Amino acid sequence: MEGWLPLATGLGGIALGGVLGWVGKAIEQGRSWELEKKRDRLHREREALSKALAWIDPMTLAHSSASFLSLQYIMYRFDDEHFRKSYPANLGAQLQALEVPIDLRIFLPEGAQERGVRILGRLGNLYLEALAQRSRDPKEAFEAVFRLTQEVEGEINALRTELTNALLRTYE
Repeated sequence: MEGWLPLATGLGGIALGGVLGWVGKAIEQGRSWELEKKRDRLHREREALSKALAWIDPMTLAHSSASFLSLQYIMYRFDDEHFRKSYPANLGAQLQALEVPIDLRIFLPEGAQERGVRILGRLGNLYLEALAQRSRDPKEAFEAVFRLTQEVEGEINALRTELTNALLRTYE
């Protein structure tokens, strides 16, 4: 009987070691899978935010051009035809080419895509506002159009800041 005790203890130790090794490996594989899942999510989030940030430069350039042209137009620096031909009308096409794919939009801050579209609309409103204000008192027209240009600039800057901060958080 005594001869069996060391053998049973040895076999029990081997079995326990095997079970513990298997459990440890399963736990490590679970952690590895979770880490890989987190890396993939961060990669997709960074990709979405980088694509969304690519909207900002064309928006900023269009805003600068639209603001300058609108303010010059209401001050009678040039005629209707020049204003209509020079106004940046291709921003929608530029932004469409930079569109964030649907499967990545879930990684954008809430409402970011919609705010980008709204900014595009606001630049169109700036065009219409300049046309409407030209026949009014120059000082009042300038103030109304200038106020609108400042609002649009603020919206672009707010979107830029939010997207940049969200991207930076993915590296923390």
